[in-house]
Amino acid sequence: MLFRSVSDPLREYIRNNYRPDLPILTLINGTDPATFRSLNRDECRTRLGFPVNATLIGVTGAISSSRGIEDLFEAHKILRKQIPGLYLVLAGNKDKDIMLPSSPDIIYTGLLPQEKIPYVINSLDVSVICNRDSAFGRYCFPQKLVETISCGTPLVAANIGATKYFLEDYPELVYESSNSQQLAEKIVAQLKNRTAPEVTATTWADIAEKLDNEISRIK
Repeated sequence: MLFRSVSDPLREYIRNNYRPDLPILTLINGTDPATFRSLNRDECRTRLGFPVNATLIGVTGAISSSRGIEDLFEAHKILRKQIPGLYLVLAGNKDKDIMLPSSPDIIYTGLLPQEKIPYVINSLDVSVICNRDSAFGRYCFPQKLVETISCGTPLVAANIGATKYFLEDYPELVYESSNSQQLAEKIVAQLKNRTAPEVTATTWADIAEKLDNEISRIK
């Protein structure tokens, strides 16, 4: 028997606060490389009905205050004054209490089938992974982070929890939660430089192999 943790910060929290007798194995979220891979940006935009010649920044996943989506709303408000033809793409389930900004340059797709998410990520000039400095933010491992890395799309992510350590060699790719001005500045830098982190997106096959090896070790 063993405990499974989705991130190293969560593993350390469990170890320090509960001191379990069983080993704790970190298995972060993974991707299917056959699905989440680099695709032609313009073809993805055409497939989804997005403007082909615009600048698209956006998020896939929960459109929620618990994930700090307001940071991106505010950053977009700053950037739309600076960047002509900028659109904000929001692809995911929206919390009932979230009021989307009223703007013609916001594309809200709603909740899409999983098979369309790679097209959205590949259509973006910058993919943003928002999060809050909360218990969830500190101990989760964002699925959209590894999916974005697998697609090769430039990204900016909240500097919290597992993301903080995963991207520790790339300070230009992270912003401090609740700092929408800094998020806007990091997005602008990514639009110019298109930095991709040289880290490997873990696949589900990798995770299965790690789990199998650990089970074999403790038998």
